[in-house]
Amino acid sequence: MKNENLKFVPHPADKLAHYAKAAVDIEFNFPFGWGELEGIHNRSDFDLSQHIKFSGKKLEYFDEQTKERFVPFVIETSAGASRGFMAFLCNAYDEDEAPTADGKIRKAHSSAFSPKAGAYQMCRVPACKQRRLAGDIA
Repeated sequence: MKNENLKFVPHPADKLAHYAKAAVDIEFNFPFGWGELEGIHNRSDFDLSQHIKFSGKKLEYFDEQTKERFVPFVIETSAGASRGFMAFLCNAYDEDEAPTADGKIRKAHSSAFSPKAGAYQMCRVPACKQRRLAGDIA
């Protein structure tokens, strides 16, 4: 992703849920404007503390080095596959101008995906000696 197409948007303290310590949205600059790709929320120890309170189960973590017990914080993340895929498509899209055979200029459209994001080509071939079963693969 191009850095100029991404931004981190922290939630203001007065907009956080009562149990949240922090929240940040990762947004992408789509052709139709900025939109959320992922939300990351620090839910503090609220979820586990409530579970402990109502279930009576111990969910504390014991740190061997400090010999302390504590209830861990929950970090919640939410990212949509369709939003992410759309962002990768938009990020790869490129427009340029190119001359035509008759000397006019036209817009040329392309997608410049990173080779790391590309699919691998493969072929599954049966292991056999008989050419008629394996086809013309040599």
